[in-house]
Amino acid sequence: MPQNPAYADWSLGSFERLNDVNPLLAPGVEVCQRTKPDGTRICIVINHRNEAQTFKLPWSAREHLSEMDCSGELNLSAYGVAVLTRA
Repeated sequence: MPQNPAYADWSLGSFERLNDVNPLLAPGVEVCQRTKPDGTRICIVINHRNEAQTFKLPWSAREHLSEMDCSGELNLSAYGVAVLTRA
């Protein structure tokens, strides 16, 4: 599938295959991007599976639901959700 140019500079390593047709990172994992009026980009990762998923992050991020900074890896619990911005 072709890559959506809107996501080109916002890829998260393994998330680089985001596209506007079927934005799945892995089976059962959905990745969405939103942009605030001030230009801040927000990445929402949803794990629809009943098992935890771990993904590599190429840059430091702020995970807003847990109010934690993360780097290296993102761990999503079963049915977990993460809301990320660049730290």
